[in-house]
Amino acid sequence: MSSSSSFADQRGEENKGADPATVAAEGSVLTGHEKEELWEGGDSNSCSLDRINGFPDEILVNVLSSLTLKEAARTSVLSNRWKDLWKSAVTVMDFEHLTKLNQILDRHAAPKKQIRRWQKEHRRWFIDWVNGVLTQLQQQNHRGSKLSKFRICFTLNKRCNSEGDIDRWLEFAISREVEHLELSLNMMRLWGEWDYDSYPFSQGCFNHIKTPTGLSNIKSLRSLRLSYVAVKGEVLQHFISNCPFLEVLDVEQSRLLKALKVVGSSTSPLPLKHLEVKGCLFLRSVEIEHAPHLSHLIHEGRVAELHVDNCPRLVDVTIFFDDWHPSKIPFLSSYAGQLESLTLETSQRAIKFLDVPELPRLKSLTLRTDALSCDSILGLIPVINACPSLQKLTVKLLLYSRDSSDHSGPYDQQGGIAHCEGIKVVEVVGFSGYHVDCEFVDYVLEHFVGLERMVIDRGLTTPFRGELKNNCSKKQAKKARKLALNYKSKASASLEFLVI
Repeated sequence: MSSSSSFADQRGEENKGADPATVAAEGSVLTGHEKEELWEGGDSNSCSLDRINGFPDEILVNVLSSLTLKEAARTSVLSNRWKDLWKSAVTVMDFEHLTKLNQILDRHAAPKKQIRRWQKEHRRWFIDWVNGVLTQLQQQNHRGSKLSKFRICFTLNKRCNSEGDIDRWLEFAISREVEHLELSLNMMRLWGEWDYDSYPFSQGCFNHIKTPTGLSNIKSLRSLRLSYVAVKGEVLQHFISNCPFLEVLDVEQSRLLKALKVVGSSTSPLPLKHLEVKGCLFLRSVEIEHAPHLSHLIHEGRVAELHVDNCPRLVDVTIFFDDWHPSKIPFLSSYAGQLESLTLETSQRAIKFLDVPELPRLKSLTLRTDALSCDSILGLIPVINACPSLQKLTVKLLLYSRDSSDHSGPYDQQGGIAHCEGIKVVEVVGFSGYHVDCEFVDYVLEHFVGLERMVIDRGLTTPFRGELKNNCSKKQAKKARKLALNYKSKASASLEFLVI
């Protein structure tokens, strides 16, 4: 495709005259040749089709329910009998086009204006595609089956809902008593710009799920994932309080979320097992009480208050710590005796303020931190020493280059040498060959006497959603690889050493 050609126009030509039911997961249409293959396909296939047609509709629907939306919709061309069978069989509706768009953008170095036009065209096509499929399912008062999964994954914002399309998608999924609901409306980044004009969970949708019908329909919900959806705490609390089977709640980049209450009671404990809150910049407080089944808690971002009470099964935690909001360390103290996995995100400036309690059962520790290239992260050693049962250590670095004259000096070993006899695996992600990461690798190879596996990953953890990207210069990247291979060549033969 040339930079001046229109993807949307090409897609429109491909779909011209097509039954929307046959427009599948990536917009492909069943060709005439493919239809002939389905009908004819050789004598053996014809006999097989005849035998299949002998089954009652209930069995055929059961077979179709194991297919994807694309595969099930393609069977509508077989005969009049098959035309509507797929509508009763579809239980998983996964609308994802972000990968395809990213592939197109990666292939073309186009001006920003052109990319914005492509984005607009793709958004229009995506909305028409979803609307077309849902119209097919809703026509002729077709009730259809309950949905196991409904997922929207594309770059959409509130302007895309000007005609209420996204609202109707939500109401459709809820009306089908969906079990797993995901809206992942990833905003697109263009040369350092982010579109934070995210879609807001509308008052109309909120009013709908508060009606008797809406309350009845959401009771089937088992997981709710909202990414780049501006949703208020009262909406989330409504789902939490009225979904008796809700086990997973994942909220990311919500600009309207200021306070989150995940609160059950001794007589009505919450079924929630996995809670994830990421990048909600205006979130001030998180309160979790009476969630006896909660085992995984992930909170990435700054929050002034974090209160967790009566979560006896909590074993896996991810939190952000800085010297401005130290309230999370007391929370760790309350659950220190039961945690088995901990991811701690901090900054080089805040390392010296870390006062982690002893974590006797912790087996996996991930430390994510930023640092200047000439600094030291050996201040993390006391955190490692607080984990006597530790088996795996992962350090993820976001490094900034700085002249060596700014070096803060050697690490003060007043905190002691690492007690790390039990650590079997160490991974260093974001290795760039600077003083800060070389010093840490040297320390590991000298003091981690029980080490069995060492991984040096030269990918760089970026500030945006933990994506891995090598942003250092080509010269520095070449130096980093040379240093990593040099460490590998000097490692003992008994140590499994990987350079990625």
